[in-house]
Amino acid sequence: MSECWYFARALSKAGYGVIWNGEKVVYAHRFMYESVVGEIPKGLELDHLCRNRSCINPEHLEPVTRKENTIRGLAPIVNAMLQKSKTHCPKGHEYNAKNTYIRKDRPNHRDCRKCRNIAARKCENKKRLAGVL
Repeated sequence: MSECWYFARALSKAGYGVIWNGEKVVYAHRFMYESVVGEIPKGLELDHLCRNRSCINPEHLEPVTRKENTIRGLAPIVNAMLQKSKTHCPKGHEYNAKNTYIRKDRPNHRDCRKCRNIAARKCENKKRLAGVL
């Protein structure tokens, strides 16, 4: 990947370059992309592939859906860190080696074994009452 083009002027609170286009304040990366590449397709937003919000290099910008942009961003990393920092499940059971189940379908997600067992028993009881078991 080529080098970032750092926007050296005004930045928004979120770290994006902002400029006056003669009519209103706009994001510098959007202005640069539209000037060099063309219009951003309706319903899409620009993703900074370099993860640098102040970069205005059009080669580092890709139009994607908001969902895709979020998935690619830092949100999954921050969420994983937040989840790993929790010491107890929402019901108050401690996450420890014996009581923690790591899901195969979501490796960054863990479940409380006690809560899983309680849910499984409730499900079994409902099936018994319904005559399924």
